Amino acid sequence: MRKSPQSARAHTNLGKALASDGQQTEAISTYEQALELDSDLSLAYNNRANSYADFGNFAAAIDDLTTAINQDPENGIFFFNRGFSYKRAGMLNLALKDYKQASRLHPNDAHIINSQGGVLLEMNQYDDALERFNRAIEILPHYADAHSNQGNTFRELKDYQS
Repeated sequence: MRKSPQSARAHTNLGKALASDGQQTEAISTYEQALELDSDLSLAYNNRANSYADFGNFAAAIDDLTTAINQDPENGIFFFNRGFSYKRAGMLNLALKDYKQASRLHPNDAHIINSQGGVLLEMNQYDDALERFNRAIEILPHYADAHSNQGNTFRELKDYQS
């Protein structure tokens, strides 16, 4: 930071490094410094939201991700991350809506599709969930989480022959 003390991107990169090292409080503070320098830096909002989510502060995460989405509505990762926060906060309908939008923006991302299926599974929409898990496996054949979720769905359907 000595070389770029006024760079919002440098602060954002430092925040990401701190978050990766488990220093979420310091990361949040560093993202706040980045946003003081550039309030339009959607990546800083996204990254701060991820740190808030790690603390279980889903309301703050959702607020930051909404700001990021408003700034960059074509970034599917922002929708994916907000969907994750909605899911963790128990707002499954909103999570599903965001995962669907993320999937529209990234139609071949197995992780997004699997997450969409996970919400559908929690909502007891087993056939739709199974279709999502099957699609994720089609894209990424060795994706263990999708296979596990597929198995959980078969169990819920009492389909032990598939």
